[in-house]
Amino acid sequence: MKKPLSKTLKRFYGVGDFGFCMMTAAELSLFMLFLTDVAKFPLGIVAAITTITGAVDAIISLFSGAIVNMVKPMKWGKIRSWLLICPPIVLMTFIFQFSKIGSDITAAVIVCLGFIISHAAWNLATVANVSLVPMLSSNEDDKIILTSRRGMFNNLAKVFFSYIGPPLAIYLGFALHNEVTGYTILAGLCALLFCIGYFAHFKMTEGYEPTQEEIRKESNGEKVKAKDLIRNFLTNYPLMVIILADTGRTLVNMLMSALAGYYYKYIAEDMGLFPLHLFITACAAVLGAYFAKFIGKKLQAKMSCVILFAGITVFLVLGRVFYQNVPVFMFCLSMVQFCVGGLQALTVVLYSDTIVYGEWKTGKNTASFIMGMIVVPSKISQILKGLIIASALAAAGFVAGAAPTPELQVGIANAYIIFPATGALIASLLILFGFRLNSKKVAEMQQEIDERKCTSAVKTEQIK
Repeated sequence: MKKPLSKTLKRFYGVGDFGFCMMTAAELSLFMLFLTDVAKFPLGIVAAITTITGAVDAIISLFSGAIVNMVKPMKWGKIRSWLLICPPIVLMTFIFQFSKIGSDITAAVIVCLGFIISHAAWNLATVANVSLVPMLSSNEDDKIILTSRRGMFNNLAKVFFSYIGPPLAIYLGFALHNEVTGYTILAGLCALLFCIGYFAHFKMTEGYEPTQEEIRKESNGEKVKAKDLIRNFLTNYPLMVIILADTGRTLVNMLMSALAGYYYKYIAEDMGLFPLHLFITACAAVLGAYFAKFIGKKLQAKMSCVILFAGITVFLVLGRVFYQNVPVFMFCLSMVQFCVGGLQALTVVLYSDTIVYGEWKTGKNTASFIMGMIVVPSKISQILKGLIIASALAAAGFVAGAAPTPELQVGIANAYIIFPATGALIASLLILFGFRLNSKKVAEMQQEIDERKCTSAVKTEQIK
């Protein structure tokens, strides 16, 4: 039997995600602006930096789960050890992502190295962090509690950063008479919060995972190999379904973020409302993550995800109907973010269910590898986002700075609403008809796995 969740875990698990999301918010919101307007790199070098770092990060992230799964357990355990050794590497390297040292070429190389090394380390740490959820949980209710807390801290970081981050970078640059240094210090502060938060996760999970010595005694030399990971992935159809469905959620989130500014500039024609929109929708996502634990317990994770995806579709369609009415549109988008916040918590539960299915099917536990697959939808959505936005704006005759035409307004509204709504509807149907696991089936499979292990242990003792 697993150790019950402590009160500390139930209340504060997710503080590490606050620091992590502060870093990601800094990167998403400020990195391009830093390269072009603060560090003043030529556009050719900016394109090279973003292309190289994006490609390398995508490749590295795909292997992060496999590395955590296959590397020999370290002193503090197979998963928790990464929370201790990786964050300091991130702290030492993330700051160089927001720096300009030497000539343009030299500085670009330093920025690329800072980006690649920091992301390699934080990918390993975050895969380990999300892998703690199935490790700590004894049942679906435990998973929902932990993922709901993660979602809350995740979205609280977005609210906090939207009002504190950019002004702090500008203030520090002004006070130190060096605009670049302001951004470097902000990056360092965000990375420091990441280190503190993950250390808190490391401490509050003490005693929940076997140490290196305990694993050595219990494993009898059995190791997970690359062929086990490949076999687990290829035979794990529920994992494939949730990856496709989760792409719908990440696509909704990315398009909402990328096109909100276009809506307020070219449709509402009032950029003063843009910060209010960001604040209200971020708060709605926090509430969605908080209430996910109640919705999930009432309906179970699978049906909760089906309903929340359907809710996204309904509110997006309403937003398209009333897109010229700014208050109604803002309300609809807030409800969309409420659903997204809930999904952010509950889809993790479905990923963790596929761990049990994979072990039941293949006899090998590849938990970290499967939880590492959580990054795949965001990588797919990143590519789709660029294609959708560029195509929709071109089709609508977009010209930067030109007066908005009715055709342009309709084109932006369609890109903002129709594509995400379609993705959410497909995701809802995929989970409803394609994801055939539920809490009862998962519990039965886990019981069968435990019985196999007991039988194997008895046979091993008899041979000895």
